[in-house]
Amino acid sequence: MKCFITGLSSVSGQCLAQMLVSEVQGIDVAGCGTRHMKSPNFSGRYSTCDVSDRSDLAGLLESQRPEYIYHLAGSADSSDTGRMMRTNVVGTANLLQICRDIGLRDTKILLVGSAAGFGEMTDDEESLSETRQPRPESFYGMSREAAFELGRIACKHWGMSVYFCRPFNLIGPGLGEHYVAAALIRKLMDAGASGRSSISIRNLSAIRDFVDIRDAVKAYHAILARGTADVPYSIGRGIGVTIQELAEELAAALSIEISIISDENPADNAGRSAIMRSVAATDKLRMETEWSPGISLRQSVRDMVARWVKSSQIECEN
Repeated sequence: MKCFITGLSSVSGQCLAQMLVSEVQGIDVAGCGTRHMKSPNFSGRYSTCDVSDRSDLAGLLESQRPEYIYHLAGSADSSDTGRMMRTNVVGTANLLQICRDIGLRDTKILLVGSAAGFGEMTDDEESLSETRQPRPESFYGMSREAAFELGRIACKHWGMSVYFCRPFNLIGPGLGEHYVAAALIRKLMDAGASGRSSISIRNLSAIRDFVDIRDAVKAYHAILARGTADVPYSIGRGIGVTIQELAEELAAALSIEISIISDENPADNAGRSAIMRSVAATDKLRMETEWSPGISLRQSVRDMVARWVKSSQIECEN
């Protein structure tokens, strides 16, 4: 079986590729990304390509003609909303149009969105239903939902097999500092190295649903293998954790004794997330695909910290 991963050079893309090769028999993995491929363990075909460039993407899909496509390519850079829209919206439109034009209507295509598309939970919501109406409160969330709308139109009018998922906050080894857990690790390590007794962190009371990246990529494959097209699935653990609780878990794993206090600097408000509560309801995903998260938050934290400590030691030696 041939599969193609956009955004393969990302941590999520590489994690997905490694999982597919190790766990799915007879699979042939290829993909594209905008960066140099760092993983020495990937033995498939990799090409440098920006999904907003239709001609380059068309050539890759025509040569591969995959049965499964995992569309992970995306931009979350809020400092460049134009690039974000080109990657997230135009890139998705290109992918769908190319698949229709070259006769890949039966190819299963997974559009990976974001919990940011849901927006803020209301006071009476304990979790975000997978069928709940999205109300994005950021350009990023809106761009992901716009991509979903393109996929729904392709399902309805072009007869294509498009699948949808919204992963909640990712955690786990290898993730960079644009993910909250990694940003906290860096801040805690810097504070520990300088001997500080306290550290200030924004949004300590915000609640998030953290799911390990290794569990998330298994969900991606489960959705294409056993899920239903044109149905949104949420990927999370279904458990809300405050940023303060996460920071304390990370500090304990780093063996750093430090006071964690709230940073309420008004000057930073423009960069703060407007969403204070975001917890997944994953009943549909679990029931229809038999997927369930297998990695606890504590294990995710320990594995993530171990990777960061190892990387820091290598940097010091070099």
